[in-house]
Amino acid sequence: MVAKEEELLKAGKTVVVYTRRKLLSLEGDTKKAALERVGKISDAVQSLVGKLNITPAFVVAKGGITSSDIGTKALRVKRALVLGQIQPGIPVWET
Repeated sequence: MVAKEEELLKAGKTVVVYTRRKLLSLEGDTKKAALERVGKISDAVQSLVGKLNITPAFVVAKGGITSSDIGTKALRVKRALVLGQIQPGIPVWET
């Protein structure tokens, strides 16, 4: 999937990767299992940014844990200035 992202980015396209907003709950689920699954989903999504060999012009990340992981893990941001919000819950960072 990362190769396809890079192909599209090189062609000047905007790439959108998203997950559904509905919580994925499984039969017989436990809180521990659900939390582990959320972590795996977050890791998968942030890796789609972190494994890119080219730098996108911008990244928009909506959400809590996943957007934080994209900033800190995938993009390796150590410090940023929060300029404000585009919408509630969508901060603008200057890195």
